[in-house]
Amino acid sequence: MALRGTPDFLLCIHGHFVALELKATPKDKPSELQKYNLENITKAKGLALIVHPENWETVYSYLQKLAEHGYIQGYFDTN
Repeated sequence: MALRGTPDFLLCIHGHFVALELKATPKDKPSELQKYNLENITKAKGLALIVHPENWETVYSYLQKLAEHGYIQGYFDTN
């Protein structure tokens, strides 16, 4: 059982923390607590994404690039 506000999937891909919050449609918005957690993950240099069927292809390509190459060009700050 997950804590309230925790993203649906927490992953580690090539040392990068990835959080996926799943929604049924783009109209379904994350709760304030979910937004807070996703923002904190991003601030900590993690990849936090809200996923729904309409953006799944884009999200999948991000995850595939991360899995294949260990990075997503232009996404992760190397500083």
